[in-house]
Amino acid sequence: MEIIILDTNVYGWYIEYSINGGRQAEAVDAFNLLSKVLEMKNKVEVLATQTIEREIKNAKNSALSQLFYSTIKGVIKTTKRMNELAEEYYNECKKAKLHFVTIDDCEIVASATITGIKFLVTENRKTLNNPKVIEIIETVNSSRGLRRMLFTHFPKISSRVFPAKQHFRTFGALNYSSHKLKLYTYLFIAFLLALSGYSLSLGKTVQLNLAFSIGANDDNLTVGTEFVSAQDFVELEVKNIQGA
Repeated sequence: MEIIILDTNVYGWYIEYSINGGRQAEAVDAFNLLSKVLEMKNKVEVLATQTIEREIKNAKNSALSQLFYSTIKGVIKTTKRMNELAEEYYNECKKAKLHFVTIDDCEIVASATITGIKFLVTENRKTLNNPKVIEIIETVNSSRGLRRMLFTHFPKISSRVFPAKQHFRTFGALNYSSHKLKLYTYLFIAFLLALSGYSLSLGKTVQLNLAFSIGANDDNLTVGTEFVSAQDFVELEVKNIQGA
């Protein structure tokens, strides 16, 4: 199971999208991310820090609080070591004249770092997703022998934390070996035909509207198509089963 921390702004942007109708890029990303998290709670665990919890409470927004507590599995307790690390982040950012970075930002990062969390997801692209800020944090962590943490937002984290499912309504490229492709295709066709009441005999031809393109290596095939449902597939893709 993957464990991640969502920055305070992710919850705020989700509310902006779902309640206020905001369609900024950050709002859309936050909505997509939290929708995935809530859908896949058995595969992704969300933790918070005491700083994030305090910021949520200070907002005094019931919808925001309800979203927050329905998402997280627990709150990381701040320790002296975390506070010391946060102070070092903050001081280094000030030296670099990155005055937009707050001590709260640094406390969130420090809590995640000391706990060993791999992903910190934020939609604040000015601060924690800023390359200069990330460089400072990684330099401090390296000097202390601490594990590297990844700062990211929804488009980047999606493929790493939420594996793509082949039955989603998306058009994509899937690489298969040619032998496996043939075997799976025949099995799938036979299954669909059985569901639809058709019978497949050796003298019949099944025509499929699948787009195949063969690369430099014949063993690799790229298949592009949109699978909607078994019934739609049969109705739209299988032609001339009888009388072919």
